[in-house]
Amino acid sequence: MTTSAQTPQYYFISYCRQEVTFADNFSRELTKRGLPSWVDFRNLIPGQPWQPQLDAGVRDSAAILLVVSKASMASAPVKDEWIKSLAAGKRIILIIFEACPLDERLAQLEWVDFTGKFESAMKELVARLAQPPQKMASLPPQAGSRLPEEAKAFFGLSIFAAILAIAGGILTFALAYLLVNSTVLLALNAISSGMVVENNPLRSVIISGLLMSVFFLWLPAIWNFVQIPLQIQNRKHHAEHLMWTLNRLAFANLFLLLVPLTSAVTDIWVDLQGETMSTTLQAILCISVPLMLVIFGVCFALYRLLISDSMYRWAGPTGALLKAPRPDKSKYKQKEKPLRVAVESARQDRPYAEAFKASIEKAGLVYVESPQDAEVVLTLLSAYQSKSNFDPEQKTLIPVLLQKCEVDPGLSQLQWVDLRYGQDSIDAVVHLLDEPHELLRTLGVLPVRAPVLPTGVKRLVNVLSIVLPIALVFTIVSLMDGSVFGSGGFLNFLILPSLYFLRRYITERKLKNVPFLSYWLVFGIAVVLAVLSLFAAWDPALLFVPFAWLIPLLIWSKEVRMWLPAA
Repeated sequence: MTTSAQTPQYYFISYCRQEVTFADNFSRELTKRGLPSWVDFRNLIPGQPWQPQLDAGVRDSAAILLVVSKASMASAPVKDEWIKSLAAGKRIILIIFEACPLDERLAQLEWVDFTGKFESAMKELVARLAQPPQKMASLPPQAGSRLPEEAKAFFGLSIFAAILAIAGGILTFALAYLLVNSTVLLALNAISSGMVVENNPLRSVIISGLLMSVFFLWLPAIWNFVQIPLQIQNRKHHAEHLMWTLNRLAFANLFLLLVPLTSAVTDIWVDLQGETMSTTLQAILCISVPLMLVIFGVCFALYRLLISDSMYRWAGPTGALLKAPRPDKSKYKQKEKPLRVAVESARQDRPYAEAFKASIEKAGLVYVESPQDAEVVLTLLSAYQSKSNFDPEQKTLIPVLLQKCEVDPGLSQLQWVDLRYGQDSIDAVVHLLDEPHELLRTLGVLPVRAPVLPTGVKRLVNVLSIVLPIALVFTIVSLMDGSVFGSGGFLNFLILPSLYFLRRYITERKLKNVPFLSYWLVFGIAVVLAVLSLFAAWDPALLFVPFAWLIPLLIWSKEVRMWLPAA
């Protein structure tokens, strides 16, 4: 039986990693318009060499959509793709993401300018693809700078936010300074008049919180917002850092806004003679309240811009906020003859191996202990094992990246999958082992430089990032009041380095100087730190206690238990 050859229906997107977010959004927009596309991080088959797949993708495509930028024109793999396409007589349409000098062979080709409005450029591209190749009336733009409207708005708002942060930091420090002075003066007046003054714990909490917000929220926000405009223009911004910067500004802003509200139900603004707050304090509060409302509005506007499609296309590999949707496993169909699957892993990665075994058996596949007897071997790669004991040419291997590590050259040419989405990714990998062409399409892993951390681990690292500066403040206070050798001061000095090394170990899954650490030891250290926080707490430090107890609770979660290496 013979079949007639079918006309290729997809368009191959050739791009550089610097434009990965543009390629991702561009590919999805083509699909929405009924034009299937081929892009490596969606269409490669894991466990097979990626170069032959790329060559086949170019060969069988209806046309090549070449994303033009300074980075892509300097990329050897991109150049290899368009040279092979020209030699094969393929139709190439230049997608001008960034105006830059072009090779003479490319300057004569069809092109669509995407440096302006995206929707208009997409309509032009769809119309051009519906027609046979045509000679262009003009050459593609090869000079000029480009900054999308949303990026320009982010640029300007960042400068405005930096100015607002400076003003907010000055007001916060002024309030703390006045409160400290009023506390000292009240104490001196009480002593001179022979009165007994009870310590107001809330006053201490507010003063400590104000000072802490200046050094750990306002100042970092000011420093980051000053740098953001240039980073946005050069596409070197980091989305996660931007979110932390916005959060710092919003948290500091919220604390300063709550101070005058708190004064309505306490006596911190009233002295011993019953006189109301000073004129200076009244002026500061009259200025701070409207300022805080403006800052909230700017933070919200910056956040909306950060998650917009235009900023996503402009972002690059570090500037995009990645969404983590649950992988869709509905396409899986049970086969009559289930695959025999084995898992190859290091001893420290045993929790992941056990999770894979459970998913394999649940999916109706056959789990075998010996990789020699398996049809497919899942090789788990991490800091503890970065190579396989089997030849990928003799055995079907699918590399599974658990964390960022140096992969063995023997496996570096194979397409891999990662477990960025935790248990859902494990289930998706197992369910689609006999449909490998659906693996990357279902998992949707974008090749960006963000660390591969499961959601539960990210939450834990974020909590530790919040607790660390709080512990640092209490340690500094212990130094200032001379209580270093007291129980509270000693415990603060013990807690601070423990939190630092705990955060580092959890992020990296490995400390070279302490190689014996395991999950249960880390959990025990977290419980001990939480208990010590109760004994180390003085009045303002009570704010630290709830965060400290969050740490062991998060470590107990399933994702963190798998992430931390086994003993």
